[in-house]
Amino acid sequence: CAQKMNQPKRRLDKLGVKTGDYRVVLIGMHDPEFEAELLARIDRLFKKPVGDADLVFLRATSLKDLAKLKSLRAKLAAAGALWILREKGTAAVVRESEVREAAKAAGLVDVKVVAFSETLTADKFVVPIAAR
Repeated sequence: CAQKMNQPKRRLDKLGVKTGDYRVVLIGMHDPEFEAELLARIDRLFKKPVGDADLVFLRATSLKDLAKLKSLRAKLAAAGALWILREKGTAAVVRESEVREAAKAAGLVDVKVVAFSETLTADKFVVPIAAR
């Protein structure tokens, strides 16, 4: 426990980013620092949906962004994950309940929440095991 406090998990570890030939997609994100972190661990990064994506990061700044969930779900690898990043706090335009509702409608279930940054939270969604 003391070791975890002295060496907290790095962001990519919390987000489940593995090393090597890993298909990671960023949608609606412009975050050079995060992109550099990713490219230090993975071979390629995609800025538009690709098939068999291991991880998709969607930056949701409006409810309109949540409308993309069904098409993004179709691009996920069977065991892939879709992370939805949204503003933290009461001033957030996109609320947690709206994210969960949209994800459920797209056939996804939530499995984890991570503090992505000081201002963003990330919710992880996957295709239910029974539907893979």
